[in-house]
Amino acid sequence: MTVPLFLGNTYLFECLAQVIAQEADEKGMYLVLDRTVFYPQGGGQPTDVGTIECNNRVSKVTNVRKDNGEIKHYLAEPCADYFKDMNCLCVLDKDRRILNARYHTAGHLFSTIVENLCPELVAIKAHCFPGEAYVEFHGENACDREALRSNMETAIASDLPISTFEMSGREFEQKFYKLPYPMPAHDQFRAVQISGYKPIPCGGTHLASTKEIVSCEIGKIKNKNGNLRISFTVI
Repeated sequence: MTVPLFLGNTYLFECLAQVIAQEADEKGMYLVLDRTVFYPQGGGQPTDVGTIECNNRVSKVTNVRKDNGEIKHYLAEPCADYFKDMNCLCVLDKDRRILNARYHTAGHLFSTIVENLCPELVAIKAHCFPGEAYVEFHGENACDREALRSNMETAIASDLPISTFEMSGREFEQKFYKLPYPMPAHDQFRAVQISGYKPIPCGGTHLASTKEIVSCEIGKIKNKNGNLRISFTVI
């Protein structure tokens, strides 16, 4: 089981780790570490990339995925060197991590503001990849673009603090609200909360403040199959 250091600190861009497995599958050669700063693609957020240095060899990490508790760090090129049980240095692409965190945080802010402006809309899906980001809501009522833009600008400029916490599904629903999707009743899960807005279950990387989003532009707003999809771009 890999310790996910990224859950505790978005701004931790490197760490020392030990290689506990070196394998290959259909995606290529990968390393499994005892701890990592690399975020594995999932939850609407793209993978971190960077490098892993073992035994004076620097390998590019181009893809990171989670599989049954293991976080697999896929290397750009297979190598004959055997790294198992060796110590290594993991270094993220810092700019990509921060850009991904800006998009992911903006997606959460975006969804809560839309739900506040239009209570009949419920966020059901978020895709926060740069250049193709959107939030999808159940419901077809249009949300006023100008009101949404104004509220986003105000929230970003207000430098609202962002925090994370863990609790069980039952505790969450008793304290906050009933989730529109099933969560384990007794298992602990992580949630993110932007200041006074409602918290949302999420295992992604987030900024410390809404001010770090900098700016968010509203894109296309369209209805499809009973859902409303609103695109956005962090600029």
